[in-house]
Amino acid sequence: MRVYYYENELEDEFNAFDSFAIQLAFKQAKLKKKKMYRVIREGNYTGFPGFYGALMRHCNTLPLSSNFKTMEKFIAAVDRVLEKNQFVLVYPEQGMWWNYRKPRPLQKGAFTFAARNNKPVLPVFITMEDSDVLDDDGFYVQEYTVHFCEPIYPDPNKKRAQNSCEMRDKNYEAWKAVYEQTYGEKLTYSCDEEQPIKEKKAL
Repeated sequence: MRVYYYENELEDEFNAFDSFAIQLAFKQAKLKKKKMYRVIREGNYTGFPGFYGALMRHCNTLPLSSNFKTMEKFIAAVDRVLEKNQFVLVYPEQGMWWNYRKPRPLQKGAFTFAARNNKPVLPVFITMEDSDVLDDDGFYVQEYTVHFCEPIYPDPNKKRAQNSCEMRDKNYEAWKAVYEQTYGEKLTYSCDEEQPIKEKKAL
């Protein structure tokens, strides 16, 4: 796995295991006394089987919940982790498209956490290329490159809502720049792009 640091932790989600690539990159950074916590959806916390399921449930994960009381505890936990200057890995698109390579529109929830705690966000974008190995479904296994962009700081002179929106937009622009530089093409979207993604997810 190649890791690129841009001149100097929000990440795009396209695979249920992509957070482990980020974990490997985090370990390579050798940040003493730092931990990385993952925000995961409720289904991954309760329904992931085997070894990886055990990791999802027991290794510094913060599960989102449909229960209001549990979400209050989740918010308090995120605030506490950030207060201790630890890392929280968040997927700001709030959804996974299998092996989708383009950045997608971002929700502002993750940026609200950063703004309310006066913490920066670190945009992380993974680019992919086909290996020469086919998986069991006949698709090429993807090789990842993890890109860490420059951190984005909240402006102490602006209100939380304004900071959340501006940090979200800057994060998207950072992802866009990585996409265009890596793949050598301008980022564009078409109305029918979702169809092959949905077909693959149904397999």
